[in-house]
Amino acid sequence: MAETKVILVTGGTGLIGNGIKAAVEKEGKRADEEWHFVSSKDADLQNRDAAESLFEKIKPTHVIHLAAMVGGLFRNLKHNLDFFRVNSQINDIVLSTSHKFGVKKVVSCIATCIFPDKTTYPIDESMLHNGPPHDSYFGNSFARRMIDVQNKGYHMQYGCNFTSVIPTNVFGPHDNFNFEDGHVLSGLIRRAFDAEDLTAPNPETAARDLEQNNPTVDQALDRDQDIPADLTAPNPETAARDLEQNNPTVDQALDRDQDIPAVQTHDLWPRSTIIRSI
Repeated sequence: MAETKVILVTGGTGLIGNGIKAAVEKEGKRADEEWHFVSSKDADLQNRDAAESLFEKIKPTHVIHLAAMVGGLFRNLKHNLDFFRVNSQINDIVLSTSHKFGVKKVVSCIATCIFPDKTTYPIDESMLHNGPPHDSYFGNSFARRMIDVQNKGYHMQYGCNFTSVIPTNVFGPHDNFNFEDGHVLSGLIRRAFDAEDLTAPNPETAARDLEQNNPTVDQALDRDQDIPADLTAPNPETAARDLEQNNPTVDQALDRDQDIPAVQTHDLWPRSTIIRSI
């Protein structure tokens, strides 16, 4: 009989966590799987004792690490130091506790803000440490980058199977739709829902890779594949759409008299790209 895989999902009530939960419920968990989706209400992962109590209770064999302080541009600009301190602490505690409790595999989710500000395109994970990130996100960016450093350190020193994925800008159900604190597309959706002006806050033409959270987790849950190192999600063969192109899309999507998809975006995460196996 196969050994039961006890999978702990930190940040399990967030955007991607809820997407994973929905995917597991849709396809049905396997007989040898036991899933635990936890949030800050279950344990404060900035507190080592609380984290160790959680791991002692659940006894995970695998961890999907999503827990983080998150927010859009405006929140990052106001709280860069907070983002650095909180996320650095959470990541260190989760990874060190995973090592202490003998977790077989940890997959952490990083963010696209980690990439160098001055770079060439398309970008991939090999370019991660080629320069400093943009100043607007420097706190969060450096904290998230250190996951890559820690993963390599745990592998080199202890042989741990710790890895990470770098999805593009994810949106979807359970997103933060606050225009001040959320990300760009969720903010535009909120403004459209409230029948407000859809002018994006960036006066220049800006492009974003966008990925709906259901396709993201569908591929993340492909258990029949394995990955040796970090993977990044943006598709170099697909151009990101301009933010200004999203405005009429969102506006039309909220016209209740039209039968159109909720949000129209390019497929920026091809099915052939496998994110991780459990």
